[in-house]
Amino acid sequence: AGGSDERFCVAETDPLTIITMPTTAVDLTSLTHSLTLSCQSNTGHDQVLSLSLPVNVLSLTIDTEGSTVDDTAIELLDPQCATSIQCDDDGGTGFLSSITRTNVSLGNYAVAVAGYGSFGDNDGPVTLNVHGTLAAGTDCTSALFTAGVLACDTGLTCNGTTCQ
Repeated sequence: AGGSDERFCVAETDPLTIITMPTTAVDLTSLTHSLTLSCQSNTGHDQVLSLSLPVNVLSLTIDTEGSTVDDTAIELLDPQCATSIQCDDDGGTGFLSSITRTNVSLGNYAVAVAGYGSFGDNDGPVTLNVHGTLAAGTDCTSALFTAGVLACDTGLTCNGTTCQ
């Protein structure tokens, strides 16, 4: 990314991280402040990650549970980081962020995670968790399904090609 790739979050100046697993470790310590999240008035260092959904997702949850940093914010954006889809900053020490969206269309998204406060106040390791569920009849052959980022909805199983 590095801000020069027109296809992904032109505001981001740190190296591109692609979400490929249900849990992605992000260390805000050495990152820059390149994006101010829409729900946060005092953003510290941040990381923008790429999420490419190969299918429509019935429910998508993104959270920072399990993070060492005790005050985080997260935002789901279009791939250029121009339009916020949803942002969460629970605010206060010990509060971690969570977003849940239903009926998310296949496509590319940016996921921004930031610590709250002046630079350095909430730097450190952040655990970014991403989990989506798929409706009956949805293709379940993608790498994100195999990795555990995506799963068939409760009561359904993958028959090798679709959730049934």
